[in-house]
Amino acid sequence: MHDADTSGKDTVLLDNPKAKQLIKNLLRLKAEQDSVQAPEKGDLDEMHAEFDQLIVHEVVSKAGIDFQEIFYSLWSWPTNIEGQFLITISEKPFRGTSTQLEIRINDYMVFQNFVQPRYDVLEAMAQQAVQVVGNYLANYNELVKQLEGDDLSGSGIY
Repeated sequence: MHDADTSGKDTVLLDNPKAKQLIKNLLRLKAEQDSVQAPEKGDLDEMHAEFDQLIVHEVVSKAGIDFQEIFYSLWSWPTNIEGQFLITISEKPFRGTSTQLEIRINDYMVFQNFVQPRYDVLEAMAQQAVQVVGNYLANYNELVKQLEGDDLSGSGIY
């Protein structure tokens, strides 16, 4: 398992236990780039960072980690999306030794499936998950525009 994987992408994949240290390092690098004083020890709690697109995984089993790695290798952020998105890949224990994977975008579940430890099944499931998540993000802006449209603003008269 790795701490951070950038793989030439503009996304950083964070392991939750090490997220604070990685964010601190990112902020320090950003500060050095901007020729601003780097944060001192203890300043992290007072600093704020903004990430538009972030993938976090909360998986613990070998199959869950394999799924997450396959998903990340297949994933690329759509270029036409606006807004902040947090994709969380999490794993829940289920009956016996099986687990259930969930993918949430901003706390809205978009994908859920049971994990089978076979690699070919994990690849197919990751491809399906990438397609589902990509479709959700592609349609997200259109959905928001429809919800904010004039036809949904009422006159207040029943």
